[in-house]
Amino acid sequence: MARTPVARTTTSSGPRHDGPPPVLGGDPPLVGRETEIAVLHEVLADPGAPGLLLSGPLGVGRTRLLREAVRIARGLGRRAVLVTGTGAGVPLGPLAHVVPPVPGDPDGFARMQHALVALRGDGDHPVVAVDDAHRLDDLTRVVLVQLALAGDATVIATERSDRAPDDRLRTLGDDVRPLAVAPLTGSDTDRLLRGMLGGDVEARTAQRMRDLVHGTPLFLRELVRDGYENGRLTRHAGPWRWDGPLEPPNRLGAFLLAGLGADERELLEQLACGVAAGPAGSVGRDVFATLHRRQLIRTDRDGQVAVPPFVAAVVAGTAAPVALAGGGPDPIATAARANRELDHQRAERIARRALDDDPDAGAHLELVEALRWQDRVDELRPLLDATADRVRTAEGRARLALTRALLARRAGESALAAAETALDTEPDGAAPPASTGPGRIAAVAVLEAAARLDGLALPRTGYPDRTSSGMRDVPATADAGAGAPAGQDLPEGPWKALAAASRAGRLAATGRPAEALDAVARARSALDEDPAGQAESALTRLLLIDAELSALRVAGRSDDLERAADDAHRRNLAAPDWAGDAWIAWHCGRAALVRGDLDAAGRWLAEARAGTARRDPLGLAADCTATLALVRVLSGDHARARSLLAGLSEPVPLAARAAVERARTWLRAGRTAAAPVGALLTEARAAASRGDLVTEAVLLHDVARLGWPGRVADRLAAVAARSRSPLLHLFAAHAAASTATTPDTGARLDRVAADLAAAGVRLDAADVAAAAAAAHHRAGERRRSAASAARATELAGSGGTRTPALDRLVRPRLTPREREIAALAAEGASNAEVAHRLVVSVRTIETHLAHAYAKLGVDGRADLLEALPAALEGAAGR
Repeated sequence: MARTPVARTTTSSGPRHDGPPPVLGGDPPLVGRETEIAVLHEVLADPGAPGLLLSGPLGVGRTRLLREAVRIARGLGRRAVLVTGTGAGVPLGPLAHVVPPVPGDPDGFARMQHALVALRGDGDHPVVAVDDAHRLDDLTRVVLVQLALAGDATVIATERSDRAPDDRLRTLGDDVRPLAVAPLTGSDTDRLLRGMLGGDVEARTAQRMRDLVHGTPLFLRELVRDGYENGRLTRHAGPWRWDGPLEPPNRLGAFLLAGLGADERELLEQLACGVAAGPAGSVGRDVFATLHRRQLIRTDRDGQVAVPPFVAAVVAGTAAPVALAGGGPDPIATAARANRELDHQRAERIARRALDDDPDAGAHLELVEALRWQDRVDELRPLLDATADRVRTAEGRARLALTRALLARRAGESALAAAETALDTEPDGAAPPASTGPGRIAAVAVLEAAARLDGLALPRTGYPDRTSSGMRDVPATADAGAGAPAGQDLPEGPWKALAAASRAGRLAATGRPAEALDAVARARSALDEDPAGQAESALTRLLLIDAELSALRVAGRSDDLERAADDAHRRNLAAPDWAGDAWIAWHCGRAALVRGDLDAAGRWLAEARAGTARRDPLGLAADCTATLALVRVLSGDHARARSLLAGLSEPVPLAARAAVERARTWLRAGRTAAAPVGALLTEARAAASRGDLVTEAVLLHDVARLGWPGRVADRLAAVAARSRSPLLHLFAAHAAASTATTPDTGARLDRVAADLAAAGVRLDAADVAAAAAAAHHRAGERRRSAASAARATELAGSGGTRTPALDRLVRPRLTPREREIAALAAEGASNAEVAHRLVVSVRTIETHLAHAYAKLGVDGRADLLEALPAALEGAAGR
């Protein structure tokens, strides 16, 4: 079924990226073909080698490798001739551009001899590159065989492995080395896509395209070309993104299915639609054999036949179809299921059809949720007012209150205040709110969630007390860590998972990771046991991701943090494209920042920020922008960081203000000798007032990292004492050690740096190691200072990380001669070999190495490879 072309469009997120993808201007990059290229170099470096036969299915990249072979051959100084099989109709037709015409009317033998003479030339052993050798005429094939057998030329040929066996260039047989070209792996497909587009690609877009093309470069290139030309593949402020259905180009689909007989086409269509069939059925085995050979179908180990995604999409005339939710007689239940499965557009369509007959406002509530996740604010506000007049249940009012809380956060206002106001308001005709039962439980869950959206971590020690004057909380305890153990006082019923997820986030924010992870497990259990019965499952899952990753971070479990972030990303890709993509990309970026991978953090956060430009129901834009700006500062790109922060919209949501001030302070610290930390201290006090011990500790530790540990040491110690977080205790230990004036200050800082590194917080550890280097230097311990400096450089990585502490790092100063000798020794040269090369005595080499060891803080040449980069960087910076 042909599809209608889509006009090129732009979206509200900004103008289209200038210029087409690089792949449209030339060959795609060679990715994942290191083995094939190595074989090409080996064969082409030997003029006596008969040749190579590159065999693979349609689109796998045989022709691209052949062009690379020509380039390699010419780079080796060999003459290269490129020919293409054109079918059996014209003898020697593929060689017409290199073999001059033969006068008269010669027979086949004379024409063959004439062609051999022309190709042999002056005996320079040319390379004959033959594309589509399975389409060669017989006479051309004989000429190539003779050249290869006589050793007069090297033949590099390609052939389709999905053709019938009698069409193969089998006559070259043992004389030409076969090399199978397989489809690319998933990771190589991602690399190729980035290379084709010349930039980063949104994770969901990359996954959709990877799954569709199944490692076939031609399919990927045509998909990119078609997507760009039709306006579906665009790039704005962030990575490349595909909007809308993912459909194979018509021109490629026709080529893929060309030559199929009626029986083959019928069977393929049945299999693509999920109709079971097998060779033992009514269809002949030769039909299955043809489809298998052309790789249009595959059979797994259990004998199940499947159609690859790209072929299925071609046959169906659309992208691989997604099973639609629902289908039952109740439209409200069907819309609710679509919302749970994150298909909010479908939920909207179903709910709208049920609005006219909606006495209990169920369709209105599902439409509110669908529009909320699509960030259709202008439509959502009047719908909220209309729905509030219809809702008569406390649970329905709780759902509306949660939507108003999210709208408030998006506008930079208090989500909790909005939720409390909404729950206090009783529409005309509504029953009075219950002080017990489901209504109260729903209100508790909504208030817990709204509090987390505001970054509040103070515990709610009782359920709301509804009185005639409104909703009031039982006063919270002064200690943010107090309260019932995780999960013991959680309500049962449809709001349990949301309440547990919110509780888990609060526990993580108060530095109680073990209890937070227990609450996460309880919430997931509730969702798994009754997925259809849990309210607000989409928001619940996002809050669970936040709670789990935050808890793993403060627990110092960096490996588990990375795995959990990857798992969240993979699970999310199984769902439709939705607003939660930005939330998960933001958390993946934060996890990468924790482990010091600034490149990965920048990519994830740019994707998250681009996602919030399209839709931002969670009010996440400020968080994404501020965290990305911090990454740019730490990468030394202050201009881009300033541009990001200058573009922030006001007011900033309450929970995002700490991230914004962090980025602004670190940016200012890069321009002044004494970092201005007043804003950090102010935000730390605000976090303390919310009970958010972790955010307070992070801000206070920033103050210590920026050179003011004395201003925060006591408070950090107090915060750590109230938490159960190993990370917060390490932050306090850093500040305490930095303010000490004892002889072991440097050693104490070394231990803290090692513990932070073990916890996976590499950039914090690098700054502490730099502080240890400075402490050792002040104490006159040059060797220990050098060792700490080398450790700081190693922890900072090779990505150009810049912090004030690293910029002030006292790096070892080797003389030019010491650097030269140390570098040779690090490469494995013995003292005698170095002495011979530099024409000096072995004793001189030993003396220079002893000085280098002392300055670098190492015990021997085995440690030089690790220690030298710091010394070389220090030399380059002077």
